[in-house]
Formats: sequence, C-alpha cells, structure tokens
Amino acid sequence: MNILPFSRYPVLVLLAVVLFAGIVSCSSGSSNTTSSNSGKLNPPTALIASVGNSEVPMSWQATTDATSYNIYSFTPSVGTIAFMNSFATPTGQYTKVGSSMNTTYTYTGATNGTTYSFVVTAVNSDGESGYSNTITTIPSPGGYQNGAPWPRFRQNAQSTGLSSASTGSTTGVLVWSYSTTVNDGVFSSPAIASDGTIYVGADDSYLYAINPDGSLKWRYQTTNSIVSSPAIGTDGTIYFGGEDYYNKSLPYGYVLYAINPNGTFKWEYAISAPIESSPVIGTDGTIYIGSNDNYLYAVNPTGTLKWSYATGGSLFHASPSIGWDGTIYVGSYDGNLHAINPDGTLKWKFGTDNSIQSTPAIGADGTIYVGGMNNYLYAINPDGTEKWSFSTNSSVYSSPAIGKDGTIYVGSDDGNLYAVNPDGTQKWAYTVDSNNYVESSPAVGADGTIYVGARGGEFYAINPDGKLKWSYATGNDVESSPAIGADGTIYVGSADSAVYAFH
Repeated sequence: MNILPFSRYPVLVLLAVVLFAGIVSCSSGSSNTTSSNSGKLNPPTALIASVGNSEVPMSWQATTDATSYNIYSFTPSVGTIAFMNSFATPTGQYTKVGSSMNTTYTYTGATNGTTYSFVVTAVNSDGESGYSNTITTIPSPGGYQNGAPWPRFRQNAQSTGLSSASTGSTTGVLVWSYSTTVNDGVFSSPAIASDGTIYVGADDSYLYAINPDGSLKWRYQTTNSIVSSPAIGTDGTIYFGGEDYYNKSLPYGYVLYAINPNGTFKWEYAISAPIESSPVIGTDGTIYIGSNDNYLYAVNPTGTLKWSYATGGSLFHASPSIGWDGTIYVGSYDGNLHAINPDGTLKWKFGTDNSIQSTPAIGADGTIYVGGMNNYLYAINPDGTEKWSFSTNSSVYSSPAIGKDGTIYVGSDDGNLYAVNPDGTQKWAYTVDSNNYVESSPAVGADGTIYVGARGGEFYAINPDGKLKWSYATGNDVESSPAIGADGTIYVGSADSAVYAFH
C-alpha cells in the first residue's frame, strides 16, 4: 500500500482529516441517553405534527419550569453536517435540529415524500429532560390548515390515509356519538381542524361542525344531501361538494361550497351535475374536485374557474389526489386513471376494463395505487406504466391507504380488508363479513393500527399483523371513512345518522 506524502497532496490529506472529524462529530453529537436532569424536569407531552409542504410544523404541551425546548430528529436522511448526508444518523440516535422558546417549532427544508421522526426535550438551568413521545410524519404539498391533524378525505393531498398520531392506547371505548337528523345517514368522511373541530356532511343537507367534546359548534344548511367530504384550507375555509340544485344566480348547476370557519357562507361555484367527489387542495390554494358531468374542475381560492378537464365518464364518486410533483390523479367511470398536469392538460392515462371509483394514493416513491371495479388493486409507475396488479374477488370501491412500512391496505366488496406488500404480494387478508362490502377506506395510525368500516354496520380496528384489535357495532352501514385526531381519537360516520368518536 502506498502512502501519499502530505507535502505532495496537502489538500487531499486535509480533506480526509475534515471528513474524519465530521464523522466523529456526527456520531458524538447523537445520543440515546437523556441528561442528568431527567429526574427533575418532566419531558414535554402530546407532541404532534401536521402535514407541511417541505416542512414539519409541530407543537406540544408545555413543561412546568422549562425555559426552552430542544428538538431532535432521527430521520435517516438528516445528518449533523449538511454536506455529509451520506453518513446517516442510525435509527434510535437523535440529532438536535433546533430549539424553541415556546411550544411550537417548524422543521424546514424537508423533502416531500420522506418519512421524518422527531422528539422534544425540555430545558432549564438545571439541564435537559428526557425525550417526549415520538411523532412520525411525511411532508407533502397541499394547501391545508397548519396544525390540522386530518384536513381532508384520506388525510393529505397524496391520499395515503396515514396519521402522524399514535393510536396505540385507543381501545375502542365510545367517547361520544352525535346524532344528525333521524333516518338520514352520514356517508361523508370527517375532516379535523387544528383546534379539534370535526367537520362532516350528512344526508340531511347539513355540514356539521362538532366540538371535540361531541357538542354542536354550528351547522350550515344546503338543499340536499352531502356525501362529499370536506377539506380545510390554509385560512380555515371549509370546501365541499353538494348535490343540491343551484338556482341563485345561474339557471342550472350544482355547487362547490366554501364556508368560513365560523359557519358563514363565503362563496359557491356552480357545476352542471351533482358532486359526491371530495376536494383536494394544491399548494397554491387551487381546489380540485370531480363531478357527475365527467369533468375535473380546478377552482381558484376566490371561487373562479381556473380550468376544467373532461374525462370520458362520470367523476361522481372518484376524488382526486396530488402527486409529489403537482400532478393531479383521478379515476373515472371511463375506466381510466387520468394524470393531469397542473395547467389542466393530460399527462397520461392508464386504462382498465371497468370504472374507477376509488381515490388514488401516492407512495413516497411516486407509485400510484388505485382500486378498480374490475376487482383489481393497481400499482402504477409515475410514467403511467403498470407496476403490478393484485386481484381481489370483487369490486374495489374502497380507496387504498399506505402504512409507514409501505404496506398497502384496501377493502373489497368481497368482504375483506387486504394488506398488500409493496411488491404486490398478499401480506394478509382480514374477513370482516363475506356477505358485506368493505367500501369504507382504511385509515392507519402511526402505531400501525388499521381502521375501517363495513356495510354490516361494524367498525373495525385491525392490528398490523392482520388480527382483530377491537370492533364496534353501529346501527347501520359504515361507508364513511375514519379520521384520526391529534390525540389518537378515531372519528367515523354511519348510515344510522350518527358520527362516532372512539378512544
């Protein structure tokens, strides 16, 4: 082995010394141990994170006697030294990424689609506390209210159905139920605001705002049933579609609503056919929603039309999702998954031999997962080619969810909830009832528990290994899809006219 003399290669030797020092710094700057103050100062509690575009906004409960807080990350892609990202911090070793004088912090410069995990410690003159609870989140583009734990149908713009809140302590105890008008079901799926308010539509024509304690905050009346699930914008505006006939300023049309956080009317946009599709919001505030007239609409935050895109079939049930690069994906009764550029032009379309009523979910690598009424779950590459397909025994109306480990969960009308590995092979199947459809779309807690409803009226919590954790019998079909609150409370609607809260 030849040794390079320092006199001939001073720059190379110096660089080697710097890199070695950086590695040592990266290792020594991370620790699994807490400070000597861990017995004197309690760690922060109730650490939560919300979905951010290239950032992770987080907050926690204050610790008595704390003067500041330190924020630590153990996301593998984040290193102590910026130019040494290849020397990833090992899992379980924490790297300080910031500090805060209050109980909020926003981690910036995150990569959309990458999983990040954080803990927080409390600090005072005596030292530093132990670690708080761990939160895990995936930053993504989308114009949603900061701090909202579940701002739209399927949680985020990519429709993954994955929460950053752990539900490990949720045992299925009914906290409360709120009844809407008798004999009018709740098929809409809840959205949850940053203050814990639950928004959901009902067949009795009202959009309900329900306080976290189950009491009514306000309700806004339309003129027909609301199946569309609401989305919450950055300023707290609630957007949803209506099946009511619009006749205020135009002779025809149905309505995309914008309602203020206090329950007052903001604006409405007329569309020529009923809307059961649920809106998704882009990073610039554009609202995308489908309609029974075959069109996907892009509506500005002011209520004016940006563009419309015609498919060959109804978008009555299918809801759009937004990819990491801003591409909008939506299924149609024409049997195609349409990939649409942000300017409203077609990027590509992927054809099946039956309608697509499922909402696509986008994985961290850009793979698009969507169910078809031809019994298949599809995995589609970002260029529009098929990656794989997975056959169930009946129609897939349910929209897929994606777990932290990449497992895809989806219901089928054959009465099963399927867990599918990222390579398209079956992981397990849980049979809820072979005589009842699973058309509810699953939600996944940060602890891996999967929540889903079924036509028979049961609501299920399934462990990550496919075994039943708990179930609860409502009074009628559960086609609504669950939402997960910041504290792990699960909210879901039922055709028995009630909204349920479980913990």
